[in-house]
Amino acid sequence: MRIVQKYGGSSVKDADRIRAVAGRIAARHREGHELAVVVSAMGRTTDDLIALAEAVVGDRRREPAFAREMDMLLSTGEQVSIALLAMALKALDVPAVSLTGWQAGILTEAVHERARIRAVDAKKLRALLAERTVAIVAGFQGITAGGEITTLGRGGSDTTAVALAVALGADRCEIYTDVPGVYTTDPRIEPRARLLPTVTYDEMLELAHLGAGVLHPRSVELAKRYRMPLFVGSSYTDEGGTLIVETRSTRPEDVRHERSTGAASYAQDRSASTELKARTAAEAPGASDSTGAHPAASGENAGGLEDDRVVSGVALDKAVARLTLVGLSLRPTTLADLFEALAAAGVNVDIIIHTTRNDGTTDVAFSVQEDDVDRARAVLDGLQATLGHAAVEVEADLAKVSIVGAGMATRPGVAATMFRLLAAAGIPVKMVSTSEIKVSAVIPRALGADAVRVLHDGFGLGEENGLGRLAARIAEAAE
Repeated sequence: MRIVQKYGGSSVKDADRIRAVAGRIAARHREGHELAVVVSAMGRTTDDLIALAEAVVGDRRREPAFAREMDMLLSTGEQVSIALLAMALKALDVPAVSLTGWQAGILTEAVHERARIRAVDAKKLRALLAERTVAIVAGFQGITAGGEITTLGRGGSDTTAVALAVALGADRCEIYTDVPGVYTTDPRIEPRARLLPTVTYDEMLELAHLGAGVLHPRSVELAKRYRMPLFVGSSYTDEGGTLIVETRSTRPEDVRHERSTGAASYAQDRSASTELKARTAAEAPGASDSTGAHPAASGENAGGLEDDRVVSGVALDKAVARLTLVGLSLRPTTLADLFEALAAAGVNVDIIIHTTRNDGTTDVAFSVQEDDVDRARAVLDGLQATLGHAAVEVEADLAKVSIVGAGMATRPGVAATMFRLLAAAGIPVKMVSTSEIKVSAVIPRALGADAVRVLHDGFGLGEENGLGRLAARIAEAAE
Protein backbone atom coordinates (compact mmCIF):
# COMPACT_ATOMS: atom_id res chain seq x y z
CA MET A 1 0.00 0.00 0.00
CA ARG A 2 1.00 3.59 -0.54
CA ILE A 3 0.43 5.50 2.69
CA VAL A 4 0.91 9.10 3.77
CA GLN A 5 1.41 9.56 7.51
CA LYS A 6 1.47 12.75 9.55
CA TYR A 7 2.98 13.16 13.01
CA GLY A 8 2.13 16.20 15.09
CA GLY A 9 4.42 18.24 17.28
CA SER A 10 3.67 16.29 20.45
CA SER A 11 4.62 13.06 18.66
CA VAL A 12 8.12 14.37 17.86
CA LYS A 13 8.59 16.68 20.84
CA ASP A 14 12.02 15.33 21.84
CA ALA A 15 14.74 12.87 20.83
CA ASP A 16 13.04 9.92 22.53
CA ARG A 17 9.76 10.57 20.72
CA ILE A 18 11.55 11.00 17.38
CA ARG A 19 13.24 7.62 17.83
CA ALA A 20 9.90 6.06 18.79
CA VAL A 21 8.19 7.46 15.70
CA ALA A 22 11.10 6.27 13.56
CA GLY A 23 10.57 2.79 14.96
CA ARG A 24 6.89 2.86 13.97
CA ILE A 25 7.70 4.06 10.47
CA ALA A 26 10.45 1.45 10.07
CA ALA A 27 8.03 -1.32 11.01
CA ARG A 28 5.54 -0.22 8.34
CA HIS A 29 8.33 0.13 5.78
CA ARG A 30 9.50 -3.43 6.45
CA GLU A 31 5.95 -4.64 5.81
CA GLY A 32 6.42 -3.46 2.24
CA HIS A 33 4.50 -0.18 2.24
CA GLU A 34 5.49 2.93 0.30
CA LEU A 35 5.60 5.77 2.84
CA ALA A 36 5.58 9.54 2.70
CA VAL A 37 5.63 11.11 6.17
CA VAL A 38 4.61 14.68 7.00
CA VAL A 39 6.02 16.09 10.23
CA SER A 40 5.22 19.15 12.34
CA ALA A 41 7.74 21.19 14.30
CA MET A 42 8.94 19.63 17.56
CA GLY A 43 6.75 20.29 20.60
CA ARG A 44 6.39 24.02 21.22
CA THR A 45 9.03 25.05 18.69
CA THR A 46 6.63 27.24 16.71
CA ASP A 47 5.58 29.07 19.88
CA ASP A 48 9.24 29.54 20.80
CA LEU A 49 10.00 31.00 17.38
CA ILE A 50 7.08 33.41 17.69
CA ALA A 51 8.37 34.43 21.13
CA LEU A 52 11.78 35.13 19.60
CA ALA A 53 10.20 37.38 16.98
CA GLU A 54 8.29 39.24 19.69
CA ALA A 55 11.48 39.64 21.70
CA VAL A 56 13.03 41.39 18.70
CA VAL A 57 10.14 43.49 17.33
CA GLY A 58 7.33 43.12 19.89
CA ASP A 59 3.74 43.08 18.66
CA ARG A 60 4.86 44.53 15.35
CA ARG A 61 5.54 40.97 14.21
CA ARG A 62 1.77 40.82 13.54
CA GLU A 63 1.96 43.65 11.01
CA PRO A 64 1.69 42.76 7.29
CA ALA A 65 5.17 44.16 6.68
CA PHE A 66 6.63 41.37 8.82
CA ALA A 67 4.56 38.50 7.35
CA ARG A 68 7.21 37.37 4.87
CA GLU A 69 9.92 37.19 7.51
CA MET A 70 7.59 35.40 9.94
CA ASP A 71 7.05 32.70 7.30
CA MET A 72 10.79 32.46 6.76
CA LEU A 73 11.28 32.10 10.52
CA LEU A 74 8.46 29.67 11.29
CA SER A 75 9.28 27.34 8.39
CA THR A 76 12.58 26.49 10.07
CA GLY A 77 10.79 24.58 12.85
CA GLU A 78 9.67 21.75 10.58
CA GLN A 79 13.06 21.60 8.91
CA VAL A 80 14.62 20.62 12.23
CA SER A 81 12.14 17.80 12.85
CA ILE A 82 12.29 16.31 9.34
CA ALA A 83 16.09 16.19 9.39
CA LEU A 84 16.21 14.52 12.80
CA LEU A 85 13.53 11.99 11.84
CA ALA A 86 15.38 11.12 8.62
CA MET A 87 18.55 10.59 10.66
CA ALA A 88 16.69 8.34 13.11
CA LEU A 89 15.36 6.22 10.24
CA LYS A 90 18.77 5.90 8.62
CA ALA A 91 20.13 4.73 11.98
CA LEU A 92 17.57 1.91 11.70
CA ASP A 93 18.83 1.08 8.20
CA VAL A 94 15.71 2.51 6.57
CA PRO A 95 16.45 4.72 3.54
CA ALA A 96 14.96 8.16 4.15
CA VAL A 97 15.24 11.66 2.71
CA SER A 98 14.01 14.87 4.34
CA LEU A 99 12.31 17.45 2.12
CA THR A 100 11.07 20.96 2.74
CA GLY A 101 7.61 21.81 1.48
CA TRP A 102 9.00 23.41 -1.67
CA GLN A 103 11.35 20.49 -2.34
CA ALA A 104 8.30 18.24 -2.12
CA GLY A 105 6.57 20.28 -4.83
CA ILE A 106 3.97 22.11 -2.72
CA LEU A 107 2.97 25.28 -4.58
CA THR A 108 0.82 27.81 -2.71
CA GLU A 109 -0.92 31.07 -3.41
CA ALA A 110 1.06 34.25 -2.75
CA VAL A 111 -0.32 34.87 0.74
CA HIS A 112 1.89 34.83 3.81
CA GLU A 113 0.98 33.12 7.12
CA ARG A 114 -2.24 31.54 5.84
CA ALA A 115 -1.59 30.40 2.26
CA ARG A 116 -3.72 27.78 0.56
CA ILE A 117 -2.26 25.04 -1.61
CA ARG A 118 -2.64 25.62 -5.35
CA ALA A 119 -0.83 22.56 -6.70
CA VAL A 120 1.38 19.63 -5.79
CA ASP A 121 4.02 18.41 -8.21
CA ALA A 122 4.64 14.93 -6.83
CA LYS A 123 7.24 13.72 -9.36
CA LYS A 124 10.10 13.80 -6.87
CA LEU A 125 8.06 12.07 -4.18
CA ARG A 126 6.92 9.36 -6.60
CA ALA A 127 10.51 8.69 -7.59
CA LEU A 128 11.58 8.33 -3.96
CA LEU A 129 8.72 5.96 -3.15
CA ALA A 130 9.54 3.88 -6.22
CA GLU A 131 13.06 3.48 -4.82
CA ARG A 132 11.63 2.28 -1.47
CA THR A 133 12.87 5.47 0.19
CA VAL A 134 10.77 7.05 2.93
CA ALA A 135 10.07 10.70 2.06
CA ILE A 136 9.99 12.89 5.18
CA VAL A 137 8.19 16.13 4.28
CA ALA A 138 7.96 19.33 6.29
CA GLY A 139 4.33 20.17 6.97
CA PHE A 140 2.79 23.63 7.19
CA GLN A 141 4.83 25.18 4.35
CA GLY A 142 5.16 25.62 0.62
CA ILE A 143 6.42 28.03 -2.02
CA THR A 144 4.81 30.53 -4.38
CA ALA A 145 5.29 30.67 -8.13
CA GLY A 146 7.61 33.59 -7.47
CA GLY A 147 9.82 31.55 -5.15
CA GLU A 148 8.63 32.97 -1.83
CA ILE A 149 8.37 30.65 1.19
CA THR A 150 4.87 30.55 2.70
CA THR A 151 3.19 28.88 5.65
CA LEU A 152 -0.31 27.44 5.59
CA GLY A 153 -1.67 28.70 8.89
CA ARG A 154 -3.64 26.67 11.41
CA GLY A 155 -4.00 23.01 10.50
CA GLY A 156 -1.32 23.38 7.86
CA SER A 157 0.43 20.08 8.53
CA ASP A 158 -2.84 18.11 8.44
CA THR A 159 -3.69 19.79 5.15
CA THR A 160 -0.21 19.07 3.79
CA ALA A 161 -0.63 15.37 4.54
CA VAL A 162 -4.01 15.07 2.83
CA ALA A 163 -2.84 17.10 -0.17
CA LEU A 164 0.18 14.82 -0.63
CA ALA A 165 -2.02 11.74 -0.23
CA VAL A 166 -4.29 12.99 -3.01
CA ALA A 167 -1.39 13.97 -5.26
CA LEU A 168 0.33 10.61 -4.75
CA GLY A 169 -2.84 8.59 -5.19
CA ALA A 170 -2.21 7.09 -1.77
CA ASP A 171 -4.43 4.34 -0.43
CA ARG A 172 -4.98 6.24 2.81
CA CYS A 173 -3.78 9.12 4.94
CA GLU A 174 -2.95 8.46 8.60
CA ILE A 175 -2.85 11.31 11.13
CA TYR A 176 -1.01 10.52 14.37
CA THR A 177 -1.19 12.66 17.47
CA ASP A 178 -1.21 12.18 21.24
CA VAL A 179 -4.82 10.94 21.44
CA PRO A 180 -6.11 7.54 20.22
CA GLY A 181 -8.73 8.96 17.85
CA VAL A 182 -12.04 10.80 17.79
CA TYR A 183 -14.15 10.60 20.95
CA THR A 184 -17.84 11.17 21.56
CA THR A 185 -16.75 14.25 23.53
CA ASP A 186 -13.72 15.63 25.33
CA PRO A 187 -12.69 12.93 27.85
CA ARG A 188 -11.36 15.68 30.11
CA ILE A 189 -14.94 16.89 30.54
CA GLU A 190 -16.74 13.55 30.45
CA PRO A 191 -14.60 10.58 31.55
CA ARG A 192 -17.16 8.18 30.06
CA ALA A 193 -16.48 9.48 26.54
CA ARG A 194 -16.01 6.63 24.09
CA LEU A 195 -13.72 6.26 21.12
CA LEU A 196 -15.61 6.26 17.82
CA PRO A 197 -14.40 3.51 15.44
CA THR A 198 -15.84 5.32 12.40
CA VAL A 199 -16.96 8.87 11.66
CA THR A 200 -18.23 10.29 8.37
CA TYR A 201 -16.51 13.17 6.62
CA ASP A 202 -19.54 15.38 7.29
CA GLU A 203 -19.59 14.54 10.99
CA MET A 204 -15.86 15.18 11.30
CA LEU A 205 -16.19 18.49 9.47
CA GLU A 206 -18.82 19.66 11.92
CA LEU A 207 -16.81 18.45 14.92
CA ALA A 208 -13.67 20.10 13.59
CA HIS A 209 -15.43 23.41 13.00
CA LEU A 210 -16.88 23.18 16.50
CA GLY A 211 -13.46 22.90 18.10
CA ALA A 212 -12.54 19.21 18.12
CA GLY A 213 -8.77 19.57 17.93
CA VAL A 214 -7.92 16.21 16.38
CA LEU A 215 -8.15 17.45 12.78
CA HIS A 216 -8.39 20.85 11.14
CA PRO A 217 -11.49 21.45 8.95
CA ARG A 218 -9.35 22.26 5.90
CA SER A 219 -7.84 18.79 5.88
CA VAL A 220 -11.20 17.06 6.33
CA GLU A 221 -12.75 19.14 3.57
CA LEU A 222 -9.96 18.14 1.21
CA ALA A 223 -10.23 14.46 2.16
CA LYS A 224 -13.97 14.53 1.60
CA ARG A 225 -13.61 16.18 -1.81
CA TYR A 226 -11.33 13.39 -3.04
CA ARG A 227 -12.74 10.59 -0.89
CA MET A 228 -9.36 10.08 0.70
CA PRO A 229 -9.78 7.73 3.69
CA LEU A 230 -8.38 9.23 6.89
CA PHE A 231 -7.21 7.34 9.93
CA VAL A 232 -6.66 9.18 13.22
CA GLY A 233 -4.65 7.41 15.89
CA SER A 234 -2.07 7.81 18.61
CA SER A 235 1.66 7.75 17.97
CA TYR A 236 2.08 6.37 21.49
CA THR A 237 0.08 3.16 21.08
CA ASP A 238 -1.47 0.89 18.47
CA GLU A 239 -4.70 0.75 20.47
CA GLY A 240 -7.80 2.60 19.32
CA GLY A 241 -8.05 4.70 16.20
CA THR A 242 -10.87 6.26 14.18
CA LEU A 243 -11.56 5.87 10.46
CA ILE A 244 -13.05 8.88 8.70
CA VAL A 245 -14.85 7.76 5.57
CA GLU A 246 -17.84 8.54 3.39
CA THR A 247 -20.40 6.44 5.24
CA ARG A 248 -20.38 4.60 8.54
CA SER A 249 -21.24 1.38 6.72
CA THR A 250 -17.80 1.38 5.09
CA ARG A 251 -15.86 -1.65 6.28
CA PRO A 252 -12.36 -0.87 7.55
CA GLU A 253 -10.85 -3.69 5.54
CA ASP A 254 -12.26 -2.16 2.34
CA VAL A 255 -10.84 1.30 2.97
CA ARG A 256 -8.58 2.09 0.07
CA HIS A 257 -8.33 5.11 -2.18
CA GLU A 258 -8.27 4.79 -5.95
CA ARG A 259 -4.69 5.17 -7.19
CA SER A 260 -4.17 7.95 -9.73
CA THR A 261 -1.71 7.76 -12.59
CA GLY A 262 -0.45 10.08 -15.27
CA ALA A 263 0.62 13.66 -14.67
CA ALA A 264 1.69 14.30 -11.11
CA SER A 265 0.46 17.88 -11.02
CA TYR A 266 -2.75 18.92 -9.31
CA ALA A 267 -4.44 22.31 -9.66
CA GLN A 268 -6.85 24.28 -7.52
CA ASP A 269 -10.58 23.93 -8.14
CA ARG A 270 -11.81 27.50 -7.92
CA SER A 271 -15.45 26.45 -8.15
CA ALA A 272 -15.43 24.65 -4.81
CA SER A 273 -14.10 25.36 -1.35
CA THR A 274 -11.37 22.80 -1.75
CA GLU A 275 -7.66 23.07 -2.25
CA LEU A 276 -6.91 20.63 -5.04
CA LYS A 277 -8.43 19.23 -8.19
CA ALA A 278 -6.93 16.23 -9.88
CA ARG A 279 -5.71 16.59 -13.45
CA THR A 280 -5.10 12.88 -13.65
CA ALA A 281 -7.30 10.07 -14.85
CA ALA A 282 -8.10 7.57 -12.13
CA GLU A 283 -7.43 3.99 -13.03
CA ALA A 284 -9.76 1.22 -11.94
CA PRO A 285 -9.18 0.28 -8.32
CA GLY A 286 -7.35 -2.93 -7.66
CA ALA A 287 -8.56 -5.80 -5.56
CA SER A 288 -9.23 -4.97 -1.94
CA ASP A 289 -6.11 -5.52 0.09
CA SER A 290 -5.91 -4.96 3.84
CA THR A 291 -2.25 -5.95 4.05
CA GLY A 292 -0.49 -3.71 6.51
CA ALA A 293 -3.62 -1.92 7.67
CA HIS A 294 -3.30 -0.27 11.03
CA PRO A 295 -4.22 -2.71 13.82
CA ALA A 296 -7.25 -0.63 14.77
CA ALA A 297 -8.55 -0.77 11.22
CA SER A 298 -9.10 -4.51 11.21
CA GLY A 299 -11.36 -4.91 14.22
CA GLU A 300 -15.02 -5.80 14.26
CA ASN A 301 -16.23 -2.76 16.15
CA ALA A 302 -17.28 -0.82 13.04
CA GLY A 303 -20.68 -1.33 11.46
CA GLY A 304 -23.66 -3.14 12.96
CA LEU A 305 -25.59 -1.25 15.61
CA GLU A 306 -22.98 1.50 15.70
CA ASP A 307 -24.11 2.55 12.22
CA ASP A 308 -27.56 3.40 13.63
CA ARG A 309 -26.40 5.99 16.14
CA VAL A 310 -28.29 9.25 15.80
CA VAL A 311 -25.80 11.48 17.61
CA SER A 312 -22.09 10.77 17.26
CA GLY A 313 -20.60 13.41 19.50
CA VAL A 314 -20.94 16.48 21.69
CA ALA A 315 -18.62 19.46 21.20
CA LEU A 316 -18.01 22.51 23.37
CA ASP A 317 -16.57 25.89 22.36
CA LYS A 318 -15.82 27.82 25.54
CA ALA A 319 -14.83 31.16 23.97
CA VAL A 320 -18.04 32.69 22.62
CA ALA A 321 -19.54 36.17 22.95
CA ARG A 322 -22.77 37.75 21.71
CA LEU A 323 -23.14 41.26 20.34
CA THR A 324 -26.53 42.87 19.81
CA LEU A 325 -27.38 45.98 17.80
CA VAL A 326 -30.42 47.46 19.51
CA GLY A 327 -33.08 49.53 17.74
CA LEU A 328 -31.89 49.08 14.17
CA SER A 329 -33.96 50.49 11.31
CA LEU A 330 -33.60 47.90 8.59
CA ARG A 331 -33.07 48.97 4.99
CA PRO A 332 -32.53 46.56 2.07
CA THR A 333 -28.73 46.88 2.37
CA THR A 334 -28.42 47.11 6.16
CA LEU A 335 -27.47 43.51 6.88
CA ALA A 336 -25.14 43.32 3.88
CA ASP A 337 -23.37 46.52 4.99
CA LEU A 338 -23.07 45.23 8.55
CA PHE A 339 -21.65 41.80 7.83
CA GLU A 340 -19.43 42.95 4.97
CA ALA A 341 -17.78 45.40 7.37
CA LEU A 342 -17.29 42.69 9.97
CA ALA A 343 -15.80 40.34 7.39
CA ALA A 344 -13.43 43.05 6.15
CA ALA A 345 -12.19 43.42 9.73
CA GLY A 346 -11.51 39.69 9.95
CA VAL A 347 -14.41 38.97 12.30
CA ASN A 348 -15.97 35.54 11.75
CA VAL A 349 -19.67 35.64 12.59
CA ASP A 350 -21.36 32.40 13.62
CA ILE A 351 -25.01 32.50 14.72
CA ILE A 352 -27.27 35.40 13.66
CA ILE A 353 -30.68 36.23 15.14
CA HIS A 354 -32.90 39.24 14.48
CA THR A 355 -36.11 40.17 16.27
CA THR A 356 -38.63 42.94 15.61
CA ARG A 357 -39.57 45.32 18.42
CA ASN A 358 -43.04 46.78 19.02
CA ASP A 359 -41.86 50.15 17.69
CA GLY A 360 -40.92 48.58 14.36
CA THR A 361 -37.16 48.65 14.89
CA THR A 362 -35.07 45.51 14.87
CA ASP A 363 -32.49 43.99 17.18
CA VAL A 364 -29.76 42.01 15.42
CA ALA A 365 -27.69 39.67 17.58
CA PHE A 366 -24.75 37.58 16.44
CA SER A 367 -22.12 35.42 18.07
CA VAL A 368 -18.36 35.65 17.57
CA GLN A 369 -15.24 34.21 19.11
CA GLU A 370 -14.34 36.05 22.30
CA ASP A 371 -11.01 37.17 20.78
CA ASP A 372 -12.95 39.05 18.10
CA VAL A 373 -15.14 41.11 20.45
CA ASP A 374 -12.98 44.25 20.46
CA ARG A 375 -12.66 44.28 16.68
CA ALA A 376 -16.38 43.65 16.24
CA ARG A 377 -17.27 46.40 18.70
CA ALA A 378 -15.00 48.85 16.88
CA VAL A 379 -16.73 48.02 13.58
CA LEU A 380 -20.19 48.50 15.09
CA ASP A 381 -19.22 51.82 16.66
CA GLY A 382 -17.84 52.96 13.31
CA LEU A 383 -21.13 52.08 11.60
CA GLN A 384 -23.37 53.85 14.10
CA ALA A 385 -23.89 56.92 11.93
CA THR A 386 -24.67 54.73 8.91
CA LEU A 387 -26.86 52.09 10.53
CA GLY A 388 -28.45 54.28 13.19
CA HIS A 389 -28.69 51.68 15.94
CA ALA A 390 -29.52 52.94 19.42
CA ALA A 391 -26.96 50.87 21.31
CA VAL A 392 -24.57 47.93 21.19
CA GLU A 393 -24.83 45.28 23.89
CA VAL A 394 -22.02 42.81 24.53
CA GLU A 395 -22.47 39.58 26.46
CA ALA A 396 -19.28 37.64 27.11
CA ASP A 397 -18.60 34.49 29.15
CA LEU A 398 -20.67 32.31 26.84
CA ALA A 399 -20.10 28.88 25.34
CA LYS A 400 -21.53 26.92 22.43
CA VAL A 401 -22.52 23.30 22.98
CA SER A 402 -23.35 21.20 19.94
CA ILE A 403 -24.54 17.73 19.10
CA VAL A 404 -23.39 16.19 15.81
CA GLY A 405 -24.57 13.09 13.98
CA ALA A 406 -25.32 12.00 10.44
CA GLY A 407 -28.34 10.09 11.75
CA MET A 408 -30.05 13.34 12.73
CA ALA A 409 -30.94 14.00 9.09
CA THR A 410 -33.54 11.22 9.10
CA ARG A 411 -34.64 11.22 12.75
CA PRO A 412 -37.20 13.86 13.81
CA GLY A 413 -37.24 15.09 17.39
CA VAL A 414 -33.50 15.21 18.06
CA ALA A 415 -33.41 18.99 18.60
CA ALA A 416 -36.42 18.79 20.89
CA THR A 417 -34.67 16.12 22.93
CA MET A 418 -31.57 18.29 23.23
CA PHE A 419 -33.52 21.30 24.47
CA ARG A 420 -35.57 19.18 26.87
CA LEU A 421 -32.38 17.77 28.37
CA LEU A 422 -30.86 21.24 28.78
CA ALA A 423 -34.05 22.65 30.28
CA ALA A 424 -34.33 19.79 32.76
CA ALA A 425 -30.78 20.59 33.90
CA GLY A 426 -31.59 24.28 34.33
CA ILE A 427 -29.31 25.37 31.48
CA PRO A 428 -30.70 28.41 29.61
CA VAL A 429 -30.36 28.61 25.84
CA LYS A 430 -29.54 32.04 24.41
CA MET A 431 -29.05 31.32 20.70
CA VAL A 432 -29.61 28.32 18.42
CA SER A 433 -28.30 27.21 15.05
CA THR A 434 -28.91 24.01 13.13
CA SER A 435 -27.71 22.15 10.08
CA GLU A 436 -28.72 18.79 8.67
CA ILE A 437 -26.39 16.97 11.05
CA LYS A 438 -25.81 19.49 13.86
CA VAL A 439 -27.68 21.43 16.53
CA SER A 440 -25.83 24.14 18.47
CA ALA A 441 -26.92 26.19 21.47
CA VAL A 442 -25.21 29.20 23.02
CA ILE A 443 -25.32 28.94 26.80
CA PRO A 444 -23.58 30.46 29.85
CA ARG A 445 -19.93 29.41 29.84
CA ALA A 446 -20.06 28.39 33.50
CA LEU A 447 -22.58 25.70 32.56
CA GLY A 448 -20.69 24.43 29.51
CA ALA A 449 -19.19 21.32 31.09
CA ASP A 450 -22.52 20.48 32.74
CA ALA A 451 -24.24 20.75 29.36
CA VAL A 452 -21.73 18.39 27.75
CA ARG A 453 -22.25 15.78 30.44
CA VAL A 454 -26.04 16.13 30.33
CA LEU A 455 -26.20 15.71 26.56
CA HIS A 456 -23.58 12.97 26.46
CA ASP A 457 -25.55 10.97 29.00
CA GLY A 458 -28.96 11.88 27.60
CA PHE A 459 -28.09 10.66 24.11
CA GLY A 460 -26.52 7.47 25.45
CA LEU A 461 -23.04 8.21 24.13
CA GLY A 462 -21.28 6.78 27.15
CA GLU A 463 -22.88 3.38 26.65
CA GLU A 464 -21.93 0.65 24.22
CA ASN A 465 -25.44 0.93 22.84
CA GLY A 466 -27.47 3.88 24.03
CA LEU A 467 -29.95 3.56 21.19
CA GLY A 468 -32.85 2.20 23.21
CA ARG A 469 -32.85 4.99 25.80
CA LEU A 470 -32.29 7.60 23.11
CA ALA A 471 -35.17 6.32 20.99
CA ALA A 472 -37.47 6.57 23.99
CA ARG A 473 -36.45 10.16 24.67
CA ILE A 474 -36.92 11.18 21.04
CA ALA A 475 -40.34 9.57 20.95
CA GLU A 476 -41.29 11.38 24.16
CA ALA A 477 -40.13 14.73 22.77
CA ALA A 478 -42.04 14.19 19.54
CA GLU A 479 -45.35 13.63 21.32
